[in-house]
Parts: sequence; C-alpha cells; structure tokens
Amino acid sequence: MGSNGGSNITPLRKTLPLRVLKPDVNNIKNLARKLKEVQRVIFMGKFGKILDLLEVNVQVDALTTLAQFYDPPFRCFTFKDFQLAPTLEEFERIMGYPMKGSKPYQYMEHYPSLKTIAETFDIPIKEIEDNRTNKDNLIGFPIKYLEEKAVNLARDGKWDTFMDVLALIIYGIVLFPTIKDFVDFMAIDVFLAYKHRGENPVPAVLADVYCTLDFRHEKEGGLIHCCSPILYFWFVKHIFQDMHHLKTKSKKEWANVLANLNERTIQWYSRSQDINEVICRCGVFVDVPLMGTKGCINYSPYVALRQLGYPMKKPPIMDVTKSFVIHGRDGYDASLLRRIRKSWEDVVRRGQELGPRSCGIGEEYHNWVKRRALEVKLPFHSTVITPEVVTTESFFRIFF
Repeated sequence: MGSNGGSNITPLRKTLPLRVLKPDVNNIKNLARKLKEVQRVIFMGKFGKILDLLEVNVQVDALTTLAQFYDPPFRCFTFKDFQLAPTLEEFERIMGYPMKGSKPYQYMEHYPSLKTIAETFDIPIKEIEDNRTNKDNLIGFPIKYLEEKAVNLARDGKWDTFMDVLALIIYGIVLFPTIKDFVDFMAIDVFLAYKHRGENPVPAVLADVYCTLDFRHEKEGGLIHCCSPILYFWFVKHIFQDMHHLKTKSKKEWANVLANLNERTIQWYSRSQDINEVICRCGVFVDVPLMGTKGCINYSPYVALRQLGYPMKKPPIMDVTKSFVIHGRDGYDASLLRRIRKSWEDVVRRGQELGPRSCGIGEEYHNWVKRRALEVKLPFHSTVITPEVVTTESFFRIFF
C-alpha cells in the first residue's frame, strides 16, 4: 500500500510495520459484572468512566493505519488538508476525569513501597512479596493473581477493596499496558497517585499515546502499547456515527477511509462538549509538558484548536526547536521532572482569547497544512470512497 503507483502520482511515505497491544478484557468484564447497579454508580464516582472502555471494540487495523499518518515534530496526525491531535480536553471527557481543579500524575522518581501496596489493597505484605514478579525487566503482578484476589474479595463482600483491585487491573491492562496480562509498578504508581494524592491520570494517558507513537516512528516500526480503547474512541468519533456497530474493516479499507478524509468530512466540535477553556501552556514551557509511564513529552493544543471549537487562521503556534521527548524512565532527567512538576503549578488556560466559537480556517493555515502534507508525504493514495459520517451533534447525543 505504500508503493508509488505511477510517475504522475504524488510520492508516498514509507509505511511502517506496526502492531497494537490490544487488551484482553473478557475476564475484567466478568469481574465488573459482579458489581450491582448501585455499586457501579459508586465505582464511576470514584474512578470515572473507565468501565466503559471495556466495551470499546478496538479495530487494531484502524490504529495501525492511523499511526502511519503521525507527524512527530508537530505531535499530530497530518492528512492531506488538515491535522488532528489528541488533546487533554477530549481525553478527560472520554475518561471522566475532569482536569479543572486537579493536578496531573507526577512521577516522584521512585515506585510505591510494598507496604503501601499491601495496605491499600488489604493484602499481607508476605503475599505481596511472594507474588511480585520480574517480567522482561519490569516488576509487577500477573493479571491472574489480581483477578483471583478480586474474586475472593467479592466472595467475602469486601466491595470497597474489590473496586480498588478492579480499577487497578483496568489501569494496568487497559490504561497503561506494557506487557500482555501483566500489571507493572508503573501503572500501580499512577493508580496510587490518583487514589492517595488525587493526581489526574489523563495527562499520563495522553503522554503514553504521544510517546509510543513518537518512539515507533523513530524506530520505524514495532509494538504500539498505549491505551488503545481511548485512542480508537477518540479518532473514530471524529468520522463515524456509532462505533459500537461499526463494521469490521480490513487494513486496505481503513487505508482507503483515512486517505480520503478531508477537512470537510471530519466532525470537529459540538457545543455539547462544553469545552470553555483550553490548557495552552504550563509554567516556563511554551506548550504543555506531559509525564507518563512511557516517558515525558510536550504537545501544543494550537495544532488542535478546531477540535476544541476555535478557529485556525494561521499555522499552529509551536516552536519545534523546543520540543522534547524522553523515552522510558531509565533515561529520565531529574531536573526535567522537577521543571515539569513545577510548571503544573502555573497552568495557562485560554478561552475567548482564542477567538469566537468556530471550526473555520484561514487561508494562511489552509495553505500551510497542505504544504506540510506534501512535505511529510502521506502513506496511502486516495481513491473514491464515501466515509460513514454523520453530524457531530448526533454523535455526541449518543456518547456524551
């Protein structure tokens, strides 16, 4: 699909051999069914809409195809006449974790102690020590151990702790996956930071999406391991009406759909999203620094203003010379971590300053993004196809 079909056709970008780590959630769904309706409401009050992610039927071919369009310097997906970029504001609504009034997850340069884990989940520390496992140089717990623990808690009627263990499993397997069927200490750290310090996991999820996409483009292929249900939900909601009944498509069909997208076929913004302010920068950074389980990276919401309900008249404000990405925690710079943590004490949000509500574009931006697409090249040729799209208003009546 990535070859040049003729001398008069625009040259294509090389397609990358990509795979997606798709979580197996069948056992997790069975555990979730143990919750009665009132308990599900309590669970949602504690942990947002993460149970809903178990119902997202991820088509991995959609994500491997989407990843081909990733534009690393601009932290976005560049198509022939527009760009899309995952944002904090969209992810917080999908996950049900409001950013306003909360701090983001902040890695404190060490993992939680076994004592903290034991006390949080009401497990004897000896049992924690016996079941702690080293897998591919990562410390954590096999999913089967945690599932068995959850079953026992439900049997004994310890529902508060059951909910904590269920949420931890979802954090490790769905939100912050690294190894199949394994909950590592990085995911546990994010969960405990939320439970004990109230630190919002949304920026960490977004960081992992950007870090893994950036890393796979740097390595020219490999395994995408981030929260696939959220990334899939985020993208598909921009082009399809009902993702729960979306027909399964082949790689070729997804390539055709994405290659034929244009700025008129994308569903940009609905007032039902109620995004009144956008996090535009933090502290000394000119954009938004993110810290996750896969590394640290920055992104600029100015690439995604149309998605957030504001016009894009000029090329996005983004100084690529100040972009940074650090892959993996082994390479963390302690001074950078301190700067990121400090910067989130001074969050700059903008609303009316971004212009009147509109998903329109100016000629200067339109010309720039088309030049950008020619510069980076697209991975697939377009053919005649009609995407299954509907109005943004009808979509958000269904899902939000």
